[in-house]
Amino acid sequence: MEAKEYRRIFYKNNKIMFGLAMLATAIETLMDVYLAVLIKKLMDVSIGGTIEGLLELMITALTFVGIRIIVRLGKREFKFRFMKRAVESYRNKAYEDITQKGISAFGKESTSNYISALTNDVTSIENNYLLGNFEILSGLLMVPAAFAIMFFYSWSMTLVVLLLCALQILATMAFSGKAEKQEKLISERMHHFWLWFRICFMGLG
Repeated sequence: MEAKEYRRIFYKNNKIMFGLAMLATAIETLMDVYLAVLIKKLMDVSIGGTIEGLLELMITALTFVGIRIIVRLGKREFKFRFMKRAVESYRNKAYEDITQKGISAFGKESTSNYISALTNDVTSIENNYLLGNFEILSGLLMVPAAFAIMFFYSWSMTLVVLLLCALQILATMAFSGKAEKQEKLISERMHHFWLWFRICFMGLG
């Protein structure tokens, strides 16, 4: 089965949980950005504001914290259900595809590939693909929102941060190839390990 078909399986009968998890992620991200604004307001009121203004802002802050906790718990629950269904769907389909192969296929192909597909490949898909959806959305929302707030308060500081971010991106691009090579190396070693394990097991048999 092609990778595109496997990707469809992740979201089959799972789109509602995925949508809710993405929505909770978006709300949480924007609330994290607003938290910086709220803290600044608290600092300004505590320095030069009135008692009434401080109490009003404290009530707003407590309400914010309560909503933030609810959103966090919702995100955790939706994401957990989505990940669980996606991984179970992948494992079931991978197992189904493996069991549909003829006996001759197991003699021609390395069965360690099948074992890897049901073990370490699942972990790689979960960490690098499924969780990546939420990280990408969070980054796409947080970066422009944060820069908009920073530019509103201090455009000069925003330019400094932009420069630092550009340097970070360049560093990431420079070292991303090495990280990919390491991931492939780990996958190959896991493949050889299962192959060695199979040979030893057959030898003992």
